Amino acid sequence: MALYSPHLIKKLEEDLKKDPSSKSFCALAHIYHKQGDIQKAKLLCFQGLSHHPAYSQAIILLADIYYKENQLSEAVKLLSRAKELSPDNPHIYKNLAQIYKKQNQPEKTLKAYKMLAFLSPNDSTAVMSVQHLEKILRPSLVLSDPAKEQSKDESLLEKAQKLSSKQNQRLVRLNQILARVENYIEQTAKS
Repeated sequence: MALYSPHLIKKLEEDLKKDPSSKSFCALAHIYHKQGDIQKAKLLCFQGLSHHPAYSQAIILLADIYYKENQLSEAVKLLSRAKELSPDNPHIYKNLAQIYKKQNQPEKTLKAYKMLAFLSPNDSTAVMSVQHLEKILRPSLVLSDPAKEQSKDESLLEKAQKLSSKQNQRLVRLNQILARVENYIEQTAKS
């Protein structure tokens, strides 16, 4: 269980009381989730998503909560929605791979791990899982039409190149936001 500053928790709770539509709900829900208060985290996600239905990080967090409650079909629905909003987020594919693995769906698991390995090439678990699943599924892969597979691969490569550019833009934006949040926390801690 992760430890979080009581000052930070109090600050986020106060921010939400002042402005119930604040996006800080997601950070607070994340903290509650990590501290094991799943119901409080879930409620915050529902409330926050009513104001920000396209907030992919909150959708992913809610999907993780559903996963832990073993509501896998709900988690998949949410992750599919998050994937539409943020197709280059590796956490989506990692979570999907875990769910599909738990549901014993090796083809879908492989597809999710392939996307994860593409988006996070240093994720050794994803790379090893792709290799392992391809060995297991090789007979079914050999029976497919090579021309169709090449066409699919080319299409995936084009999508991947577009995602890579978007991912770099989002990483820059995320770093800017993180710097602002850290600055804000430092300023509020001083006052």
